[in-house]
Amino acid sequence: MVIVGFCLFLVWSFLNVSFQVIRESTIPQVEVDDVNLTGFMLSPTNNTLYYDVAANMTFKNPYSKVGIQFDKIDADLMYQGQRLGTKVMLDVFYLPPNKEKSNVNVILRGEHVLQLINGDEKLVYASENKSGVYKIGLKVRIVTSFMWLNLNSGRTTVEIMCDNLQILSSMGMFGMRACGSL
Repeated sequence: MVIVGFCLFLVWSFLNVSFQVIRESTIPQVEVDDVNLTGFMLSPTNNTLYYDVAANMTFKNPYSKVGIQFDKIDADLMYQGQRLGTKVMLDVFYLPPNKEKSNVNVILRGEHVLQLINGDEKLVYASENKSGVYKIGLKVRIVTSFMWLNLNSGRTTVEIMCDNLQILSSMGMFGMRACGSL
């Protein structure tokens, strides 16, 4: 009889927590704390963009009773609607309820041939290069699972876009910027 009562308690508790997750329907919150741009140059001969970007992010768990296990995090560097490169961050971490993890760093470095659709891409780059302020974006893909009482839910994939990050080539980005889901 005690085992049946304990099993009913576990089922009731699991349904209660599941209801909270569905009711809140909140995704993990991501904020870009700062971005440093140490290299961002478009080759005049072959439309190749060379980039070297470092971003520092903070992840927050908005749930009050459920922990979030971050199983995989990918970050894409976006410029003028094109994905420049992907960095897979292999650091798996767990966030208890209502906690945050700061200083999650990603470095995106490489080269990408820009697809010239209407020729405006070079004009936009020239304008940004002259002003020293670049508009880039980070698309963050997160594979998470929810944890409660050592029970794991199935994995969920969430995409979050941090777009229009205003980055000064000499000083980096000012202030913190919250990101929204896609």
